[in-house]
Amino acid sequence: MACPPCRAFLSAYLIISSGFYASILRWDEAIFAQVIDFSLWILV
Repeated sequence: MACPPCRAFLSAYLIISSGFYASILRWDEAIFAQVIDFSLWILV
């Protein structure tokens, strides 16, 4: 049951959680940008 608000919440959660793990693992900014782009793609 994926409604648009639910998908928006999940994508926001993915961005926040990915940012949290990125700060721990110190990922490259390019990888972090790809994660954000993927989350925005899910949102659309």
